[in-house]
Formats: sequence, C-alpha cells, structure tokens
Amino acid sequence: MRAILSSIAFLVAALRFANATLPVLKVAVVLGFGQEKYLTATAFEGVQIAVAEINANASMLPGLTLQADEFDDNLMPARVISQAYNLTQRGYSAVIGEEYSSLSTTLNYALSTQNIFQCSAWSTSPLLSDKSNFPTFFRVTPDDNAQGLVMLQFVKQMGWKNAAVLASTDSYSQGISDVLVASAGDYGITLLAAAAYTAGAKDTANLIEKIQVLQDVGARIVFLLCADTDETVLVHRQLRAQGALGADFVYIGGDAMRSVTANADLAADDLANLQGLFTTSPQEYSARTASFKQKFSARNGSAPFDQDNCEGCASHYDAMWALAYGFQNVMLKYGQTPAQMAGNEWFDLDLNITQFLDFPAFEGATQTMSWYPNGDVSTSNFLISNIVGPNQVDIATSTGPVSVVFIPGVAVTFYGGGNTAPLDYPIFTDDVVGFTNAKYDILHAVIALFLGVIVASIPVLYVNRNSTVLRPVSPVFLALACCGMMLSLSSVYVDAIAETTSASCNGFVAMLAVGFGTVVGSILLKLFRLWRIFDNPVAGRQVFSSSKLLVGSGLIICVEILIIAIWWGAFPLRATEISDLSARRRYFKCQSDNSHGQTGLTAVLFIYNAALIVLCCYFAFATRNIYSAFNEAKAIGIAIYNILFCIIITGIVSFMGSTTVATSFVIRTIVILFAVIVTWIAVVGRFIYALVLKIDPEKFGLSNGSGSASASGGGGGGGASSMSISGKLNNMVRKTSTIGRASKPLMAPVKIGTLHCRGSSAVTTSQWRKFNLALTGAPVGLLTIIKDADPSKSLALPLATLSVISHDQFFKVSFPKGMLTFQGDDFAAWAEAIQGAKDGLEGKVKPRIDDGSGYQVLKTTEDAIEDIDIV
Repeated sequence: MRAILSSIAFLVAALRFANATLPVLKVAVVLGFGQEKYLTATAFEGVQIAVAEINANASMLPGLTLQADEFDDNLMPARVISQAYNLTQRGYSAVIGEEYSSLSTTLNYALSTQNIFQCSAWSTSPLLSDKSNFPTFFRVTPDDNAQGLVMLQFVKQMGWKNAAVLASTDSYSQGISDVLVASAGDYGITLLAAAAYTAGAKDTANLIEKIQVLQDVGARIVFLLCADTDETVLVHRQLRAQGALGADFVYIGGDAMRSVTANADLAADDLANLQGLFTTSPQEYSARTASFKQKFSARNGSAPFDQDNCEGCASHYDAMWALAYGFQNVMLKYGQTPAQMAGNEWFDLDLNITQFLDFPAFEGATQTMSWYPNGDVSTSNFLISNIVGPNQVDIATSTGPVSVVFIPGVAVTFYGGGNTAPLDYPIFTDDVVGFTNAKYDILHAVIALFLGVIVASIPVLYVNRNSTVLRPVSPVFLALACCGMMLSLSSVYVDAIAETTSASCNGFVAMLAVGFGTVVGSILLKLFRLWRIFDNPVAGRQVFSSSKLLVGSGLIICVEILIIAIWWGAFPLRATEISDLSARRRYFKCQSDNSHGQTGLTAVLFIYNAALIVLCCYFAFATRNIYSAFNEAKAIGIAIYNILFCIIITGIVSFMGSTTVATSFVIRTIVILFAVIVTWIAVVGRFIYALVLKIDPEKFGLSNGSGSASASGGGGGGGASSMSISGKLNNMVRKTSTIGRASKPLMAPVKIGTLHCRGSSAVTTSQWRKFNLALTGAPVGLLTIIKDADPSKSLALPLATLSVISHDQFFKVSFPKGMLTFQGDDFAAWAEAIQGAKDGLEGKVKPRIDDGSGYQVLKTTEDAIEDIDIV
C-alpha cells in the first residue's frame, strides 16, 4: 500500500513539474473588478473552475498551460483602452469581457487590430454582431435582438396588444428598442409610442417630457430599457412622481436591470417603486447546471446558486471553455505548436471569427454552445423574472422567441401585490351628459320650470297688451323676446343628449344663436326707438312704428340664420368621438372637417352678436335718464350687461381645455339659465308682476308721479290730486302775482304739475331730472320750475321770452339764455298750456292803477317781478 501511495504522489509531483515547465497560454479577464466586486468575483471564479478543468485534461491543450488573469478597467472607456494596450504588450492570447456592450465595443476596437479574439458572457448589443467593425468578437449569451423578441412574446402571451417603449439613449437600450419597434407588428402588438430619454436619467426635465409622451397616448404596458441599475432607480422615482406607477401599469425591462434589487444605494422607497417590475435576461442557471454547481461546491464549499447570487459564474465558465476549444481548433487545423500558440505566432494566420469557432458544438454549463457565422450564440435561453418584495422571482423561461413557458406554481405579481393582469389600455369614463343622469335632474327641472313661466307669460302679454302697464313698453317686442328666451333655454336639451350627433352639434349652435339674436334684437330696437325719440337731436319727429321695428327685428334674426345656413352648408359640424388617453375619458367634440372654415364662421358669428351687444350697451347708456314712463334703459341695461357677462364666462370656459365635457355643460347651462332668468325679469317679468298684483302703474314706476293735475284740456287748476307743490313754488307764485299792500293773488296758477326736464340752464343738466312746474298767466306770465330733489334750485321764465317747440313725445322751451326739454305723461297738455298762456299774455296787458277791485296792477309784467330771479 505504501508503494502505491508513493507512486501516486510521484506522478502528481511529476505532472505539476511538467505543467510548470510547459508554455503558458494567457487569457485576460477584463471587467470592472473595482466597481462591481461581488459580481466580478463570481464571474472570475467560473473562469478559474474552467481553467483548472482544462489544464487537468491533457488532450484539451496538449503541451500548454492555460492561465487567466484579472484586468480591472473600472468600467471606464479610457481605462479599457489602457488595459487593452497592457495585455497586448504582455503577450495575452485572448480576452474575456467586457460586461457592458459599450465597453466591449471599445475593447474590441483595440483588440481586433492585433487579431486578439474576445469572448463576452454579458454584452448583448446587436452592434457587436457586425464583423466589419468587430471582427474578433463573439459571445456565449444571446444578443438583444433575441431578448427583444422574448419581451414581445411575453407581452403577447399575457394577452396585451398595446404597449410603448421608454428607453435610454445608450447603445444597449437603443438596440433592444430598435428590435421592439421593428418586430412588434409581427407579434400583433401595437406600439403607441417610443420615447428615448437622455442616458443616465439625470436630465430630469427631459425624462419627465418623455414620460409625458407615454401618458399622452395612454400607455399602460411599457418596455422600460435602462442602461444599468442606477438608471433604473432614477427612472422609477420619476415614474412615481409623474403618477405613472400603480396597479394599472406594467414595466418590462432588460437584463441590465435584473440585479437592481442588489443595488447598494437602494432605499426603501426605491424598492417600493420597483415592485412588480419584470426583467428578461439570458438564463444562466437551470436543471442542466447541476453538475456545474457540484464543481463549484467542491471547489468553494456550499454556496447559493441562483441567477442573482452567483450571476455570471456559469456563463464565464462557458466563455473560458469556448476560448479553449478555439485554441484547440487552431492547433489541430492550422498545425500550430504549443510554442507558437503561447508566443501568439498564430495571430499571423489572420483568422476570422468563423474559422476560430470552427469546432463541433459542446455542452456548456448553461446551454449547448454553437455559433452563427457572426459570432452570436445559436441557442437562446431566457429567464423572465418578477420583483416581489426584495427578491427577484423567476416566473417563466423561454427557449428562443417562439414561446414563453410559465413556471408552474409561481404567481405573476404586479405593482400593489395583485395577481390579476391589468388591461393594456385605460378604462375610459364616459364624459357625457344625458337626460337620465341623475346629477343633472335639478338643472333640467329648473329649465323646464322656467320654460313654463316664459311660455305662460306670452298669452298674458297678449291679453293685457292695451293695459296702462304694458302699452308704453311695446308688448309685441316683449313677446318676441320671450320666444328668443325659449329657444335659448331649449338649446340646453339638445346640448344634453348622451351621444352627441352631427344634428345636435349644429342644432345647438343654431338654436342658441337665433335665440340670442331674437332676444338682443328685440331689446336693441326698443332702445333704438327711445334713442330716436328722446336723445337724437337730428331725428326730430321721425318715430319708428312697431311694424317697422318688427321688420328690423326680423332682419337681425335673418342675418343670424344666414350665417348658420352658410355654416351648415359649407362647414357643417360633426360629432367626433375623442378618447382622452391621459385623462382616461371618452367624449364627443363638435368640429368641422375644415377647421379654418369653422374658425372663420365662428368669428363672424361672434363679431356680429358682439356688435349687437355693443349697440345695446350704447343705447342703454344713452337713454338711461329719459322720463320713466318710457325709460326701460336701466332694466334693459341690467339685462344686457348680464348677457355680456355671461358671454365672457362662457368664452372663458370654452377655452379652458382642462375642463371636462360634463363640467363645461353644467357651467354653460347655468350661464344660459342665469342670463335668461335675469333678462326675463328685467325685460318682461317686472311688468307681469305688476299686472298680476294689480300694482298701480304710477307706483310701479311707469308714471313715477309724473302725471299732471291738468283739468280737461289745458286749462284750469287743480293739481292736488296728483301732487302737492312745494312751499317755495306757492310762495314764488304768490310773490310774482301781488303788489303793494294787496294780499289776494291777482290770478291763480293756470297749471301746476311735475315733468322730467333737462337742458342748458342754471338749474338743469344734460341728464333727465324731475322738476315741479307752475304756469302763471296774465298779467304776470311766468313759467316757474323747482327741482324736486333740491327745492333750492329754481328758475322763473317770463312767458314773453319763451318759444315752445312741440314733438311727438316731448316738447322744448327755448329762451334767450338756453333751452329746456320736457317729458311726462301730459307733456302735450303742458306745451299747449304754455303756448296758450303766452298767446293770452301778448297785447292784452294794459296799465292801470285801480280796476275797482281794490287791487293795484303793475304797469308792466317786469315791474311785478323785478326782485326775483328771472331769466
């Protein structure tokens, strides 16, 4: 037994000595050892296990000793180039690395100039498949083209048909994005959008902008392609901030994001953001890796074996074996000796990747290894994982992009912990109104009630058209205005239908426009007539009859109808169904196929009606102080200003894009209802109120105390029934009609009363004001006026100096220092009385000292009033 043991020990020692003296074939492992210590340590361990096995197999690389050494590039491009130069100078024959595709491209640019072959276990960019740029690169992991197709297959098997892409601008992410965009249709998937944010995800504004792109199209299933785990964390923070994380959203990432839960900087909130994230990655560990696990355990003791805790170990084991088979192929087919191989003289053969990999497929730890001519592995095994809590849970596998097989008994978990797959499109809320919607019942009821009130007011106006309340305010125009109000209110019911149609679109605009024109047109013509009568010095006696005004009102309405008819004929509105993906609401929008035509006619309609409103405002202001029996200007002004205010509110709401259809309808309806109610009360309702309650017109404001106390015709006194003249007026009359010691008036006033007056004098202005009047005949001959609101303001006008000018609705009195205009219920009687008193005065006053009555009479009128203010 001792002899046998001694022999074995001798053989082992001899073998070690032989290996120690054999030429060394050196392989460099270029990774970010300093940046990703645990990840690269497990990867290098896989390389070392393979090296030990290869060196122990005498037939694998006969006459050579294989050696693998670490080269740390710190994941920096400049360091990659520096290390590439170092390893070429130190005689390394091949390279394993790099992890990231962008660094592998840089590395191969340097290596290929020296004919040094490079094998990567992690770099997946399709760009590296281009042998014109990367002639010595190959890999033992599937490329991103295959990964992108697996992602599409996963989405397809989940039953989703709509998705979007949010990708970093780095080459890795864009490579997968290109595959998704090009191939989505082949899998029956519609890509709603593809947005690329600046690599690194530190340009927050740019990232938010790209997230908004997805929100605008209503994306719920998103292919999220981040360059690394740090970027993954930053992107998820912004997704949460923008309201794009939740049970309705699904994010599917690539293999660069798989190890995000192992990120040392991951906070609790970040982990919460990542819940439900899916990742696809080349499958490294499966049932076939059992033998590799045993080898690892034999070398290192027990260790956890899964895709996360021993990532890269098995795939780098395969990478080392792939290079070894390539070396063997060169030695056998090209007759290279161990010394030529170790001295890198075989580089002079200038072999391409196909020649280097021209050996039979072998069974690797992860899969059967064989390659396409471009150096891409021909077998693609993928793993689909799901973040649940702090763990990556493997939920499915895929052999190539043909199918995805879900692992039995493993639940798919989404954000929020649910296991029910969300829909791939938003659940739309119908943003419509409809008559059956209970929340609008109050509005509909109020509109119906007020429609009834307006309808009922029309026969009341007709029956009482000759009453003292209605006759001065043209009841025919009140009825016409009521028709317009009814039409405007009825338009709300057309606006309220649940499924908007082209007919309702055009009908609503037509009813509202014609109703508006009818109401405002009636008001405008009433105001215009008052202005012609009372405030237009040029018009004189030219008064419009009601029939002429009706023609004018008809013309105003016809213009409205003409504009609508042109609109209907040339640019009709159509009901277009809108699905607002970002707000998740469905609604109808009335719009024309020709937007420019629609805008133009909208402007014409607006300008026309705005002109009507402006004219109404002008005439309401111009006639605001006319005599109250005719003065509706204040009430009409309230109605017009209210309509103008409502139009402004409606216009603001129309241009507020953020309001919903239902909200716009409610605001629009309330505005229409408010405008109609206020207009009806101001223009019609107050007269109906006076009729129903039998309010005296004078108290109601139609006469406003302006009736005179005239006896029949234009003579005689008596005015106590309508008013009492102020004490100052009586005093002035008494003073101007007595002399000396006489205490009995020479003659009582011919007429007293109240009229509205304006004009140029010491006590009047351009505004209408109420004045008390007293007319005294011969021999004094005076017209005395006292301001009702301020009795200290008075004026005595000698009849001899006056000229009376009569009009249909007023009269004017001119005198040397000015002119006054008077209005009132009996203005005509006053004009006749003043003119009669003046005529009776002229040539009939004869000087005398005593007429036998005991009264002294002045020789002239002027003598009797020499001590008072006479104009």
